[in-house]
Amino acid sequence: VQGRFNVADVPKLLAALAERTKAIDPEAPVPPSMVDGSFNIALKEQQPAAADVELTLKPADPKTASPIHLQGRWQPEKALAAVLEAEGVKVKTEYRQESFVYQAGMELDNFNSARIAAWLAIVRAKAGGMVSLTGSWSGSGDVKAGKHRGTLAVAKGDWNREGMPPLAASGEI
Repeated sequence: VQGRFNVADVPKLLAALAERTKAIDPEAPVPPSMVDGSFNIALKEQQPAAADVELTLKPADPKTASPIHLQGRWQPEKALAAVLEAEGVKVKTEYRQESFVYQAGMELDNFNSARIAAWLAIVRAKAGGMVSLTGSWSGSGDVKAGKHRGTLAVAKGDWNREGMPPLAASGEI
């Protein structure tokens, strides 16, 4: 089963979803935007054997926010895999639903949080000011047990927070 889809008015969709979902802030200003995507569902013996989705969230005015591209893959008894890309950031992750275990990695290349701030506000997330980063992170963990491990390497990091002095950093944790 294959198909394509388009959501021509993301603000209207999110306003409708906010009535049903507490995670969405109905007061957050949503940039005029659209979503284009495609999906592919493989069947074996009349049961889902795999599912792939690819979508791109596109602001009407590219100056207001970064486009976001997402690819995801599901297969029974395998890790749920996803790749998310926005300006300056690429995140790859695998998550095993049955064991709550994940592995992930992120590459940052002059990433600027201001470019995704509008998208974060929709789900009540805030960067705590403007963050600019170049570096990488890789990690894994067990969500249910609350155990996480990883390495963060920051080649260049700048944090500008309201009412606080700016912070510049580099190094590895």
